[in-house]
Amino acid sequence: MDDLNLTSEASFAEQLSIPREVVRELRQRALSSPTHFVKKGAAVWLTASGVDMLLAALGEKKSPLPPPAAPVALIVLQQVQNPRVVLARREDAPPGAAALVLAVPTHREGGRETNHFTPGLRVAARHRDGARYDYAGPRPRFRGDPLMLMLSA
Repeated sequence: MDDLNLTSEASFAEQLSIPREVVRELRQRALSSPTHFVKKGAAVWLTASGVDMLLAALGEKKSPLPPPAAPVALIVLQQVQNPRVVLARREDAPPGAAALVLAVPTHREGGRETNHFTPGLRVAARHRDGARYDYAGPRPRFRGDPLMLMLSA
């Protein structure tokens, strides 16, 4: 058996972001020992055919992870008490549209966390779920950062 073509069961499960117990159960039900996997001590190593069979069983043959959502433009409406989020609206939405929650990076200043996202700032964000978005861009260095204003224009 060629050691270069073996994949660790633990790293396989980690790459797919699934619990190792799920992979172990599938291996025990669907795979046979020397052709699909090899045990070396306590470690389990999958062969190329074993990886293919597990991917087919998991329904992950095409792509293990969905591609990230494309960034959309949001306009910051206001800050809230939690410094890790701000309220925003989509750029193409009317001014009275419902506010969206935008998770933003924070800075540690003087023992407390702050963010530098001011109302009216145009930012790029990726949709997470429901009305929640994640900020996708460079971190503002300070309030009214001219770099951020150039990027948002």
